[in-house]
Amino acid sequence: MTSNTASKPAFFAIIAILTLTISAQAVNSITTRQKTAADFLKGETENTVIDSTGTIKLARQSQTVDMEGLLDDSWVINNIVTAKDGTIYIGTSPNGDIIEIKNGKAKKVYPPQTKELAPPVTDPNDPNSLARDNFTNKHVFAMAMDSKDRLLAAISGSECKLLRLEKGTFKTVFEPEQANYILDIALDKAGNIYLATGPNGLIYRLNSSAQNPKTVYDAQDNNILSLAIGKNGFIYAGSDQRGLIYKIHPFGRTAAVLYDSKQSEITDLLFDDQSNLYAAATSAQSVSSQTRAAGIAASSKPGRPDTEPAAGEETAQTELKTANTDTASKAAEPAPTQQPQRGDSAKSAGHIYKITPEGFVTDIFGDMAVFFAIEWENNNLILGTGNNAQLFAIDPKTEKKTLAFEDGQASQITALAKAGEKLYIGTANPAKLIVLSRSLAKEGIFTSALVDADQPARWGKLQIDADIPKECKILISSRSGNVDDPNDPTFSDWTRDLPLTDATQLECPVARFCQYRLTMITTDHAKTPIVRQVAIPHVVPNLAPIITSLKAEKSKDLKKPSTFNITAIAADANKDTLTYEIEFRKLGRTRWIKLKDKLEKPRFEWETKTVEDARYEVRVIADDEKSNTPQTALTGSRISDAFVIDNTAPEIEKENIKIAKDTVRLTLTLQDAFTAIGNLSYTVNSNEDWTSTLPDDLVYDTTTEDFTIQIEDLQTGEHVIAIKISDDIKN
Repeated sequence: MTSNTASKPAFFAIIAILTLTISAQAVNSITTRQKTAADFLKGETENTVIDSTGTIKLARQSQTVDMEGLLDDSWVINNIVTAKDGTIYIGTSPNGDIIEIKNGKAKKVYPPQTKELAPPVTDPNDPNSLARDNFTNKHVFAMAMDSKDRLLAAISGSECKLLRLEKGTFKTVFEPEQANYILDIALDKAGNIYLATGPNGLIYRLNSSAQNPKTVYDAQDNNILSLAIGKNGFIYAGSDQRGLIYKIHPFGRTAAVLYDSKQSEITDLLFDDQSNLYAAATSAQSVSSQTRAAGIAASSKPGRPDTEPAAGEETAQTELKTANTDTASKAAEPAPTQQPQRGDSAKSAGHIYKITPEGFVTDIFGDMAVFFAIEWENNNLILGTGNNAQLFAIDPKTEKKTLAFEDGQASQITALAKAGEKLYIGTANPAKLIVLSRSLAKEGIFTSALVDADQPARWGKLQIDADIPKECKILISSRSGNVDDPNDPTFSDWTRDLPLTDATQLECPVARFCQYRLTMITTDHAKTPIVRQVAIPHVVPNLAPIITSLKAEKSKDLKKPSTFNITAIAADANKDTLTYEIEFRKLGRTRWIKLKDKLEKPRFEWETKTVEDARYEVRVIADDEKSNTPQTALTGSRISDAFVIDNTAPEIEKENIKIAKDTVRLTLTLQDAFTAIGNLSYTVNSNEDWTSTLPDDLVYDTTTEDFTIQIEDLQTGEHVIAIKISDDIKN
């Protein structure tokens, strides 16, 4: 019993110490966590890619092919085809040029060069006249390799014809009479050639020798933009205006609408190995604004498909993890978004639809961008878009989307073609040919968007959740500034690059904004670091509380005539717990008198009968000591406007009574120290009805007023005149 009794004081002492320690933790670290595609896409990538799961990796190596000036007069690469021997052909606008790339050497093979190009028009008075004056209305919108691996090229515009390249010479094999444009070419298993045309919506079929042309289908649409041939032999065609996908019998000249999209154009069609049809549907007029890679920034549905992980070699690696803390995170995950349903208004300018062999349609990708071309590569659908020249990789099985490439100069990616382990990309505005290899870049950089602490802050140890193979490493650098513009010259210099092997201190100066840079390096072109999350902690030093408003007002409660309500509004940038002290003093004096302390809220009712009448001011002091140590605690205060405490009635300073016959004339002078005279009324001989009167100047407006009261028709004898006076605040 004695032992138990003795242990209780020690136990409660420990509890008390712990409570004090916890309450003294005022300045907490705030951690900004970036872990979604939306978070990372606010930054900038250089030879790095970001996917919809919110990971950063090294990008594939990219290189702009040297075209030796052959694209200088071209605006758009419309299409790219590859021959079995590795020769690359590209078709352009507006001059209808066809360029061949063979053994690394580029040359123009169409139109035939029969004369020298016109020299540049150079008017010294016109700075815009330096371009060649040799543009023609010719376009190569469609090309394909025929069953004998010969190039088929369609010329559209001022003339419309199908060409075939034979032994270095182009031969016209078909000229449709009812078409101005040949917009796509497709071949079936037998080598039959199908042409999508406009502006009359006709689809033609030629045999493998490009002979015996037949009209397969006459659509109501102006233009058939895209073609694909299914394993079942049916022709699938995408239209403009209505955005329809047709399923057409190749010989019966009958058709059914497979899908009616909400977009106006079906720009490309493609089958995978399981006979799933993918359609690129787009509405160019819908692109009024574009959020960078909005299609992968939006959250996907919770969870992921149950698929087998990709096979890969297990290698030793460094695995970094972010600390699991309860500190507040400033980054909020966006809410999951539903896929647009058929019949809804289109939420994006472009959509990729997957149509199964049974005809079921799934919207697998949407973005506020124009969709131009699709290609199939390594179980991924590759998509070229505008107007930011972005290339997406979409895995239909895992629902993963990746911003795989983005060109900093061009506006659109308009053509795609596979050649072995390489992917060729054609762009527009300007026209360029870019090749992506399967090998990863040796080095890539991710530069974050600015991290905002709201106040100048000390930046802590950056942590990442990442896998770093032994062949790879990540370097970290940072900088800071107080302007919401990373290009502002007042930002600090980038700090030295440090290997990121553990939580690493950010060495940038104290400032409101911080920016970090990850440099990802590999010595194995098949291996890449994978960054899943970045945590950036900061601490804002303790800041003094601020009293933003303070009022001392007389209570409106008639039962509390001498009470003043003191109310203040306080704020604390650290969100500390505050206590309040109230002081008062007569106006003109320097020393404050404590009225109340240790208030939990900045409100107080002051009964003022205990002080003399005078002009006063009050001061409210906010103290954050409850959330800080005595050494770091700070206070903030504010002084009210001056106000009058007046609990005393007016006084009669002068009086005079004159009696003449049956009339009494009473003159009075009333005075109040602080408040205007408010009322004077009188009664005679205890009559219950009081008579109000006005000052001699007819206005109650000053602290001194003169009154004249004249009472007539009084009978002879004694009379009692009672006077009731008050100031303007009812004293």
